[in-house]
Amino acid sequence: MSLKIGQALEDGIQRSTTRVALPFVVLAFVFQALASASASTYVARLLQGRDLPQGMSVADLTSGPVLPIGLGGVALLYVLLAVGFVFVYIALFRAFVDDVDALTADLFTRRALGAFAHYVLFGVIFFFIALVNVVPVLGQIVFIFLVTALWFAPLRIAAEDDGAITALKQSWSLTSGNRLRLFGLGFVYALVAGIANAVAGGIFGLVPYVGFLGTALVSGYFTVLSIATTVAAYEQLTGDDAPAVDENGDDDAGGVTPQPTAVDS
Repeated sequence: MSLKIGQALEDGIQRSTTRVALPFVVLAFVFQALASASASTYVARLLQGRDLPQGMSVADLTSGPVLPIGLGGVALLYVLLAVGFVFVYIALFRAFVDDVDALTADLFTRRALGAFAHYVLFGVIFFFIALVNVVPVLGQIVFIFLVTALWFAPLRIAAEDDGAITALKQSWSLTSGNRLRLFGLGFVYALVAGIANAVAGGIFGLVPYVGFLGTALVSGYFTVLSIATTVAAYEQLTGDDAPAVDENGDDDAGGVTPQPTAVDS
């Protein structure tokens, strides 16, 4: 089946505004806000006690609030956010794939440690894949191709209980014939998300810290939208697993569907 980009985006938007999706938007917003505050705190601690350009302060060089923690606290917070966000991603994939009506603990706890371990392994593999970017142009083309081919691996780990290697194989097979369309889907999503974040930053940035919160909220929503759109695309490509039957009763596999006879009637 060929991927329909417009339909995937439309379905993703609808899913991202459901009752189940909204708590995840809030969670993603909190994580984005804390991550941004951690980055500001890291910069502030590095600049602490250093000579700054005349007329400038630490606040001028940071994009968000500075937390009352040191560099060690920032490092610990980053680790906790990274681990926590993995579990949020896993639960979000499961919620959309299973089409649940309400947020439940099972989305986070079902095979939690196993799924997390395979996510870590996938992350290690993806890190080495990303190294091809060191080769100018050709390496970047190869990287984009591999990202597209392995698009559904995180979903398979979270929602289908695949191991990391199996998820990579399944994604490679599933994306075959649709990788250019998936690239187009990713490009459109990235373009819309980039414009939305720029607009949010411009509007909310007029008031101190409101821009920080507004950008975090928009980023949180688009995080949920990216998962919702991925699930919509996945269901498009897996929706025709059963062989179609033509008017003569022949299926795509070359078999014949039994037809009613006079005795059957």
